[in-house]
Amino acid sequence: MDRFTRALRSWGVVLPWPKDGWGGLSTRQQVGLVIRGVAQTVVLIVAARDLRRRPRDQVRGSKWLWAPVLGMNYLGIGPIAYLVGGRRRGSHPG
Repeated sequence: MDRFTRALRSWGVVLPWPKDGWGGLSTRQQVGLVIRGVAQTVVLIVAARDLRRRPRDQVRGSKWLWAPVLGMNYLGIGPIAYLVGGRRRGSHPG
């Protein structure tokens, strides 16, 4: 196991997948994975909807470049990057 993987595991970001699959996870781990999955999906949907509706002049950079960034959904990094840094201040697209 490399240093990067060890660091992610120590932070609780990456869990080793048990040999017997989903059933090998504790109830707490299963609930955590479901909550994280739902949260990531919600953030992705919000960001994609905003990107689609927002006028081109209210987006920092190209909408075509932000679209694949939204796909980087590990921990919600892509959608959060767009929501925090990809939108210009001003009126909401409504």
